[in-house]
Formats: sequence, C-alpha cells, structure tokens
Amino acid sequence: MATSAPENAYVLDTAAKAGQERLNAQHMVLQSILDNRYLVAPLKSPPKILLELGTGTARVHPDCRVIGVDIVDAIGENPPPNFEFRTLDITSDDWGFTEKFDVIHSRLLCTVQMDWRKLVAKIFDHLKPGGYVEMKEVQFPIQCDDNSWETNGMKDFYVSWDQGIKKLGLDWFVTPKLPDLLKNGGFLDVDKIKVMLRAGTWGDTDKDKEDGRLFAVAQYVHPMLFLVPLTKGLGWTEEEAQAKVKETYEGLLTGNMHVYTNFFAMWGRKPE
Repeated sequence: MATSAPENAYVLDTAAKAGQERLNAQHMVLQSILDNRYLVAPLKSPPKILLELGTGTARVHPDCRVIGVDIVDAIGENPPPNFEFRTLDITSDDWGFTEKFDVIHSRLLCTVQMDWRKLVAKIFDHLKPGGYVEMKEVQFPIQCDDNSWETNGMKDFYVSWDQGIKKLGLDWFVTPKLPDLLKNGGFLDVDKIKVMLRAGTWGDTDKDKEDGRLFAVAQYVHPMLFLVPLTKGLGWTEEEAQAKVKETYEGLLTGNMHVYTNFFAMWGRKPE
C-alpha cells in the first residue's frame, strides 16, 4: 500500500498556475543549455516505453509510449497520443506499475524531501535489464566567483535563503551525491555532464545572456523557490520576502551580478 508523502516533502506548489508557468520557463532554458537534447544518455536504441517523473518528453519521442507522473494532475492541453498521465507520489512505497521501462527520466526533483536511496532503488526495480535512468538537477547553493554579488546585498539574500532551507530541515543539496547513489544502487556506466546555468543577463554570448534571463524569469517572477524558505524557515513576512526577491531580480537583469548554479545531467545503466 502506498504511504503518504512526509511532511514538507513537496514545499513548492506545482498545481497553481504560477507554478506551471515557472516550470514551463524552466523547461525552455534547460532545453536551450542542452542544445535541445532531451535525453543525453548513450542509449543503444530509441526507447519504446519511458517513465517521466515530473516532466514530459512525449512530443520529443512520438514513437515511444510515455507515462508521465506527478503529485498533482499536471497534464497540459492537447497531450500527444503516445502520452498518458498518472497521479503518483514518488515518495510512496508502491508506484503501482506492472510495466518495466526502457528509460526512467527525472528532472528538478532536488526540492522534494525524500529518501534518495529509496528513489534510486525504485527506479532500478522498474527498469528493464539494460535500461537507463537519466536525472537532471541543479546544484545548490547559488555561486558567484568574482564577488560581484556583494552589491545591493545580493550575497546576503542568498545566504539567508540557504539558512531558511536548512531551518526547514530540507536537503536541497543532494545533486553532487547522485552519481555515487546510482553506482551504489547497482547502476553501471554512471556518468554526467555539467553545464553552467547563469542567473541574469551576463555571459560571453547572446545565447548565454538570454538563457540567464529566462532562468531569472523562471525563478523570480514566480518566486516560490525563495518565498517558502524565507517565510516559513526564517519567519520573514511575505512583504519582506517579496521585496527582497524583487530587488534581487532587478539586480540580476542589470548583467552586473555574475551569479550562477551548475546544472547536471546524470545517467546510469541497469545490468542486463
């Protein structure tokens, strides 16, 4: 029998319109920084059946049966005919599938509070022999290499945000541990790629600047990612948190704050 999600497992609201708009903007920038490659693992052949944990690739793989799952009914308008959606709490004990999958793909689950070893084990169990897992996550905390974020208290904002995350008892810093978790979970040929994900309109090329602008829009125009730790974790008022988020967002759009995170695509193969 499935168990309920632990308290604070899903602290970000993906059901609200703002949450969906944020996820759509994230999708655009993450596709861009990977040169519009959705799956980067070295698959031997195109997948025939694929499980999506919280994301969607059905339009990219029209000849593949794609099952997408999320904690809420997040199916968009006019889904492709090869796509089916099921409501599922991935932190539960029983996923309810009889199928085995060629690929299980997840993206941006690092804000979900869960036992990642358990998740890796569930993924392993639901893959066919020789199947691949591919996980895409950002690396917290936010970074800056040249101290440009000292201006306007931006560094203090990010430090406060990190403190709020930890005050809530959340582990949003799991990304660097995932390759070892995959290896320890029985996966072979574990590998990864790392891409700088800028926040704000800075970089060497127009594409860098546009990707950074999109990422800033995704996180700051609908800023649940920041509001939850600042208000529930540190006790800031909603007005204080919103004002500081707005100030930070405006600073990022000047192009003078060289703030970034790292984005990882990681994969592994189940033994045959």
